[in-house]
Amino acid sequence: MSDAVIFAQWNAARRLLERGARTTFTESAGLGLLDRMATWFEQDHKPADDQVTAALWHACRGGQLQAAQFLIGKGANINWVGWDKIAPLDGALQSGNQELVAWLQHQGAKRACEL
Repeated sequence: MSDAVIFAQWNAARRLLERGARTTFTESAGLGLLDRMATWFEQDHKPADDQVTAALWHACRGGQLQAAQFLIGKGANINWVGWDKIAPLDGALQSGNQELVAWLQHQGAKRACEL
């Protein structure tokens, strides 16, 4: 599952999920699994701020608007430049989800080259 999400192989990740694969917090975000993401915040050891921000990066790269909205509500850094030197907005642009792109821009998100 990790490689499928990291390399944006969404069909493979969904197939693994269908076959019962477990997901980490960030993998859940990349796949838009809000129910799984929410359970992480119900535990005694909630995700750290950097984990929430990394999860936002994955959600945007996966084109997951609702996951991104959830994570921004949990304090994710909307302008963090992560792996491959891209910010969440860059990942959303790569995903092709124009609704997510517009929402991020409305929230003040910038591309990595603008930061």
